[in-house]
Amino acid sequence: QIASTYMLQQDDGGIILNIGASTGIRGRKNGINTCASKAGIMVMTQCLALELGP
Repeated sequence: QIASTYMLQQDDGGIILNIGASTGIRGRKNGINTCASKAGIMVMTQCLALELGP
């Protein structure tokens, strides 16, 4: 939240870069923790883009 405040005040905005994995898109056996966290990060970033973007 703090970073987004500074980014919105800038003329050129900013970039939020997340490094994920294919496990966020497609599940794998014994990978529920990793898959859920990677998918959560990807969707959270999409939501932030919609809320903060033009």
